[in-house]
Amino acid sequence: MSVRIGMAVALLAAASLLLGHAGWIHVKGSIGQWLMERTWSMSERDGTEPELPWPGARTRPVARLFVPDLDVDRLVVDGIELPKLAWGPGLVTGHRDHHVIAGHRDTHFRFLGNLRTGDDVQLQFAPVGATDARPSGPSDWIVAGSKVVDSRTARIDLDAPGPRLTLVTCYPLDAGFAGTPLRLVVSARPRHDDPLSEASAASVLTAPANAPDNALSGVAQPRKEERYSWAR
Repeated sequence: MSVRIGMAVALLAAASLLLGHAGWIHVKGSIGQWLMERTWSMSERDGTEPELPWPGARTRPVARLFVPDLDVDRLVVDGIELPKLAWGPGLVTGHRDHHVIAGHRDTHFRFLGNLRTGDDVQLQFAPVGATDARPSGPSDWIVAGSKVVDSRTARIDLDAPGPRLTLVTCYPLDAGFAGTPLRLVVSARPRHDDPLSEASAASVLTAPANAPDNALSGVAQPRKEERYSWAR
């Protein structure tokens, strides 16, 4: 297996030299998912916490996201800091079971614009959480709605009451420039729960106490001051 990892690292290095920044991001995202597949498979087989997918990795897979109708299968990493999102969508969970998954609009979360109300979404958690939060929850979800918001005037409330699932990416999905302040926010509820009302779905959003320093505002976390960003 070490030979396989070494080859992947060599491919990453070669790609960084041969491709520009945009192409490099796509290659990095694809190879990261490929490397994490081995870690995830071992975790499922042994019923243990996923290992780091390669030497020096800063994150690991903690969940797997499926959208059957769109043939989407994504390994989800622990945390939504920008360096981690290069490898896959990232997950954070509030203390009231609000799961927020963020991803880049031009790689792993490009499909978000094709989700429609009523679509099925499946979220499979790792056997053991990779963080103290040890994320877990329902596996079957249904899309309740979506909304485009301005990150300069609204943020996602991580501690909104759950269980609920929020998927978020930058918007427009086909923007030809980085740093757009808009976000596409998709809300989902457990399949067997009562439908979310429009007011309830909107309750994942909260106005920031202070204007963000730039257009890359992130997830509001009352228990932490650190901001997480995603944009491109």
